[in-house]
Amino acid sequence: MSALFNKQGGILSVLKTNRESFTPKAKYLMLDFIAELVKKHHSKELSAVKKSAVHVLVALVEEKLLDSSALEAMIKRFMTSFIQNQSKLVSSVKCAILELFGASVRYYPDSFTIDKQDPEHIKRRLLTTMSTCINSSNPDMELLAGAVLGLGNYLYSFDITEAGLIFIKEHAEKFRLQICADRDAVLFIHGCLKNMSSHPNRDLHKLGYGCNDSILETGIDTTGA
Repeated sequence: MSALFNKQGGILSVLKTNRESFTPKAKYLMLDFIAELVKKHHSKELSAVKKSAVHVLVALVEEKLLDSSALEAMIKRFMTSFIQNQSKLVSSVKCAILELFGASVRYYPDSFTIDKQDPEHIKRRLLTTMSTCINSSNPDMELLAGAVLGLGNYLYSFDITEAGLIFIKEHAEKFRLQICADRDAVLFIHGCLKNMSSHPNRDLHKLGYGCNDSILETGIDTTGA
């Protein structure tokens, strides 16, 4: 089975060299097979195969070889599987799936037509995973790496300044201990948010105030006093 997902001669190679020959139905059957493989079989022996299979999907997304409707259906299935089988999936497979989530938003930003909330669900899943890892006394670094890679792709199509402000506004509480432990970080954040609160751009101005409110609600003193 490992040969099936080999990057040089497996599914990905066949699709790249014959991209015009495959019907949408054929592509969907292939995606369906990989999704079922990841979902139903949880032996450690298959974990390397699963990881390779998901990385093939990531490559297909990056090459934009998938149809939008097939991609949307695939992401829904992987999200369900990820949530329902977290305790059964090994970190390397979960890491690959998180990469896939982020890549799907980056390379197919207009494909989520059935459920506009899908990208929002992906963002929450990535951030929740990061927060869990960061706050753990024994963090799963492989899983954290997958969440960071996924979030990096997710944020690719957004304005970085705005994305950062939204991140602070919505998730300040999750990083309270890390921020409070570093006085320089508090002073730096205070200076940035002060600038944003007086920014001529209306959206950034509003987000700056929103971030200040969120941080104050956590009990962090952004004045540095």
